[in-house]
Amino acid sequence: MPNPTPVYRVKFDGDYLPGYVQTEEFPLSMRNVMVEIINRDGGVMYQNGAASRDLSLEFRVLTRLSDVDGMTDLEDCMDQYREALAICARASTNQPLYIGPTDTDKYVLATFKDSGYVLTAPDHRAINYTLNFSTSPYFLGPVVSGSQAVSGNTSIGVAIGDTRKTYPQIVIPSGITAITVSHTASGKTFTFAGAHANAVTVDCAALTVKDTSDTNYIASITSGPDFGIYHVGSGTMTLNITGVTGSGTVVVRMQPRTER
Repeated sequence: MPNPTPVYRVKFDGDYLPGYVQTEEFPLSMRNVMVEIINRDGGVMYQNGAASRDLSLEFRVLTRLSDVDGMTDLEDCMDQYREALAICARASTNQPLYIGPTDTDKYVLATFKDSGYVLTAPDHRAINYTLNFSTSPYFLGPVVSGSQAVSGNTSIGVAIGDTRKTYPQIVIPSGITAITVSHTASGKTFTFAGAHANAVTVDCAALTVKDTSDTNYIASITSGPDFGIYHVGSGTMTLNITGVTGSGTVVVRMQPRTER
């Protein structure tokens, strides 16, 4: 049975949804891929990471009115449901969805799927409604960062909590025209070489290399094309800096991919 008392609030796309969550379903499944399918045994199946997750939330809203008739109470509850639909329907892309018993700094990226409600005869001062989302398989935590004034061989460390595979963004200032960045644990490395008037961000998750004016500098990656440096676990992620031409402050940013 749904809990008759408040459990927790939900914030989606910057707005709190009306009511309190009473029930939550949030299963996790793996992507299964079959290879060598043209054989008598039907192929070999292996797991290829976590799949997107389906999240189902049931909310309970109470009338905000007093000393009115039942139909007026019910209409107020329906207004709150329609408000929830308006919040969800205007989000056209993945948006942050915060769920949990207290305010939290972790969220999933979610896309609204559908909604529904069931009215029963006693309903007038309260109703329950359901919202369904498709979400990322992991939560995103607060961005952590580190920086270092660079003019020669050095290293930059970023303290990070327990995380799934997480990729850094490395910001190269305009004063540095050549730099090699490597990470021992992942075995990944890249070399950037070329003049640039603005700071350039090497995004190892998106595999993009762009400056502050959105100019593409992917051609300046001279070793690659795989520059997907990543970190798994907890502790300090240390990036080794070598082959520097010029000087300036290099910044490293990471957003942990975590469990709830």
